[in-house]
Amino acid sequence: MANLTVWSHNVNGLNIPQKRKQIFNLLLKQKADIVLWQETHFRHNRIPSLSISKYSQLFHATNSSASRGMSIAISSSIPFRLVKSYIDPKSRLLIINCTIFNSKITIANVYAPNSHQVSWLLRTLKKIREYTEGIQIVGGDQNISLDTPSQKSSKIPRKQIVKLMMALVEMRLVDVWRTIYSTDRDFTFFSHVYNSYSRIDYLFLSDFHMPSVKSADIGNLVISDHAPVILSLSFQCLPHKVWSWRLNTTLLKTQAHLKALGEKFVNYFKTNTSPEVSKPILLEAHKAYIRGELIALGSFVKKKATRELMS
Repeated sequence: MANLTVWSHNVNGLNIPQKRKQIFNLLLKQKADIVLWQETHFRHNRIPSLSISKYSQLFHATNSSASRGMSIAISSSIPFRLVKSYIDPKSRLLIINCTIFNSKITIANVYAPNSHQVSWLLRTLKKIREYTEGIQIVGGDQNISLDTPSQKSSKIPRKQIVKLMMALVEMRLVDVWRTIYSTDRDFTFFSHVYNSYSRIDYLFLSDFHMPSVKSADIGNLVISDHAPVILSLSFQCLPHKVWSWRLNTTLLKTQAHLKALGEKFVNYFKTNTSPEVSKPILLEAHKAYIRGELIALGSFVKKKATRELMS
């Protein structure tokens, strides 16, 4: 069985040697295969020596000043072949098309600005779609929380957040951590200015590849003011062709499943119904939400049955 660990982290600068060493040691300990860094702060033609033999393939989006910037690092232990890449001139988006274990994969590293996030992300998703082939892995610092669109304190109108969620639905991208931990609360960022926590860092995966997910985790807030997001995939389950998702109707034959889904259905409309959001948009977004819940439930049931057969 071939496993793949994806690690996304806003490192808030990688120019200091001691900090690089700390992060490299953390990556080696976690055995990360694909690493997405945001805010590397690397300048044009002044990329520091990243002397770490584990990562033989390095791709960078640099800036004219020590700000922004991003990198993608690929482990030398996996069979990797680059097909093509895209580097955003403003060093906020880095895309690579590649093959890993003979599977086509599109990896997109995103670092959104801290203003006009929704409009920027909508344009960025269109660019990613242009390059998409095979499995989609989209990670990075989105600078926006998708967890609490109903909060009145949010500076971004709920209608805009729902619009962004609809764009993710159209690309069939799933927030993996939220899909697995649908009711949990966790955070990836601490704002020293506002003294508050939020979850603004994500790893998205094509919804039809959710059965390949072994785990999704949020790391600790160390080294940076952002926590890493980690995704573990099993390539034994990765399909080579895209198919349309179909409901596993046996999930609806269990009373406990029906009760849990019913509660999620009620909570969704209770949380998101608002004059700001039209009914068609609300209903379309709901389809994606319930589909994600059903995918997560189906994956859980399948893994549970496998464990019982093995025991």
